[in-house]
Amino acid sequence: KDLWKYALLIMVQRSNMEINTSDLIAELPNYIRIPDGAEANNSSRTDSKFNQVVRNLKSHKDSATNFIRLGYAQGIPSGFRATEKGRQFVLEFFKDQL
Repeated sequence: KDLWKYALLIMVQRSNMEINTSDLIAELPNYIRIPDGAEANNSSRTDSKFNQVVRNLKSHKDSATNFIRLGYAQGIPSGFRATEKGRQFVLEFFKDQL
């Protein structure tokens, strides 16, 4: 449920606050523990459950609780871009860890 917060953290650490989805998938395990079994491939897909969960951050952008819909990030063609609102959220949420 906090995956989007760590995705934002990764984005705002980049000079342009952008990241492509593949790089985000590769970086997130440096910040969070991947649940057991989540790296196994889905039976109906070629990617893992974890990859799909990360991709769902963008594909579920119309969900009421999605960080894109809430204005913390934008979907861009190859991934995501944090907004200023997202940067401010990260500074507050992670203030004791930064």
